[in-house]
Amino acid sequence: MRAIVFCACLICISVVPNAMLAAESFSFNSELPALLSSKAASTHRLSVNSESGLSVILFLSPDCPASVAHEPYLEKLRAEYSFAKFSAIYSGSNETLPKVRAHFNSANLNFPVLHDRHGELRRKFKVLKTPTVVVLRGPRREYFGGVTDSHRPDRAGIEYLRAALEDLKDGRTVATPQGHTLGCYIGS
Repeated sequence: MRAIVFCACLICISVVPNAMLAAESFSFNSELPALLSSKAASTHRLSVNSESGLSVILFLSPDCPASVAHEPYLEKLRAEYSFAKFSAIYSGSNETLPKVRAHFNSANLNFPVLHDRHGELRRKFKVLKTPTVVVLRGPRREYFGGVTDSHRPDRAGIEYLRAALEDLKDGRTVATPQGHTLGCYIGS
């Protein structure tokens, strides 16, 4: 009998954070240094407020194999779901900025890659690993977690980001508002 009660409590604990997570709202207006931008600007403004459309914020790292493996897949999703505004954030400090900039320039990503120098956005969104994705509709978080359920998207059984974008495109509530994040921990 004790085992059944204990299991029921574990289920309750794991369900509550997901429900709270989906309802969380954010509002910010940050100007961050651009590592890669379609514009020649050295900074890029990342704004989320009640007027914002759908924002896909990706936390990536050139020194994480899982993150690097997802880059072509993410560019494909950006092209496929053009109604969403994609931006990437590099929040690590393990590599030199010239090396990071060179990596993202060679990755052929057609969305801005910004440097979260002091980890402010990483802390705001509670991101621990790369690759992690945050999908916002205006200030409301619709999805948080991994891009897929695999370190390599070609081996994925679940494509969390694609499923969330499909739900939002079709006007549905995101069926899975949180996915498991696989990859590398972000250095401080």
